[in-house]
Order: sequence, then structure tokens, then C-alpha cells
Amino acid sequence: ASPHSGHIRSVRLYHFRTYQDHCFQISGPRVMIAGPNGSGKTNLLEALSLFTVGTGLRGAKLRTMQSAHHPAPWAVHLDWTGMGDDALSLGTAMDGEALASGKERRLLHIHRENAPLHALSDHLNIVWHVPKMDRLFGEGTTERRRFWDRVVYGFYPDHLTHLRLYESARRERSALFERQITSAAWHRGLESVLAEKGVAIAAARLDVARILNTCALNIPFRYAPVSCAGWIEDALTAGQRALS
Repeated sequence: ASPHSGHIRSVRLYHFRTYQDHCFQISGPRVMIAGPNGSGKTNLLEALSLFTVGTGLRGAKLRTMQSAHHPAPWAVHLDWTGMGDDALSLGTAMDGEALASGKERRLLHIHRENAPLHALSDHLNIVWHVPKMDRLFGEGTTERRRFWDRVVYGFYPDHLTHLRLYESARRERSALFERQITSAAWHRGLESVLAEKGVAIAAARLDVARILNTCALNIPFRYAPVSCAGWIEDALTAGQRALS
């Protein structure tokens, strides 16, 4: 049911927060980390979360991740084991030269070659849920929808592109209304993009919910089924064709 197989094989941290040079060897796809307060559990999870395009689990500044006991820039290396071409070697680090000039910048290596940070989205999709995010399930739908879209992206790499195009067309249409532009051609073009991308987004959300609800999960935790509601989702669930 998952688009990828394999798991993290090792994580090595250099001068990262409380770690000086430590390598974690991992033998299976599911890991539980246990230890007393201050032992570095969250620091390890934060290091893993840096293999996303954003600022990681804590949203911290790069300089705050530096070990207080070593001046060399921090770095994290991750090996992912998979079948054939799925094997990955990734590294990210604070750019020491940029820091010396008062700037914060993060470097990325993929298979030991320099790469732009946005290239991470071509290889990994990391999703986390931490206690401070518990309001996801009790408040409005906006943040819950964003969280679900990050999950969906792991199954459909084009999902984020569809979301960006949809939001861009929506903003452009609003601007036309504000400027009282009534050109039928402009409105028709934007409505076409909204319809096409909107249906693609809804279909992807629904399909990932179906996958997660039907795949066999051999886990010791209680699992809650996932559902997606909306008039497009309801029409697709009822078997209505997106195109006629």
C-alpha cells in the first residue's frame, strides 16, 4: 500500500545540539526511543526532521542547533536502505562560511553531491505529529487539511504542485474581482484551472484515505479510520465522473 519500501538504516550527528559525534544504527522500520528527560530524544527527531524543505520539528534557527562544546558547523547524515534505486545517502549541515558573514544557510548533499534544498521533496516526505499539534483534531479544518496534504504528498508527488496551482489561480481570480475585470476569457481560464486542480486534489486525498483505511497495519496502537468530506469528494465517492 505504500509507494516506498525500506527504512532508515543509520543517522549520524556531528556537533548537533547535545551530540558531538554519534551514529545510530537502525535495523527495522519502526523504532521507539526511550530515555530520561534531557537525554537527546527530541534532538534526534529534530535532526531527522531537517530532511525536509522547511525549518524542522522545532522551527529553530540554524545557529541554535550548534553544539556548545565544538565550534565546527553541525551536520547530520542519513542512510536510507531500500530496493535497488531506492537506497539514499543524504547529508545536511549548517554553512560555516555563510554563518561567518552573519547569514544562516543550510547545505544539502544527495549521494554526496551538492543539491538545492527543494530537491529533498523528490526523495523523502517526512510527517510528524507532536503534542503541541494536538489541537489539529479539535479546532478548525485548515490546519488539519494542511497536515493531511503532507501525508497525501508521500503517495502523490504531484499533490503539492496541484495545491500551489490551485491557490495561485484562486488568488488571481480574487484579484480580477477586486479590480472589476470582467473579461470572460480570463475568468474562463482560471475557472478551468480551479476545476481541474480541485478535482485532482480531492481525488488524491480520497485515495490516500482509502489506502490507509484498507491496508493491514500490524501495530499495537488503536487506529482511527480517515475520512474526507466535501461536495467534490462526495461526488467522486458516489462514482460521478470528473469528466464527461
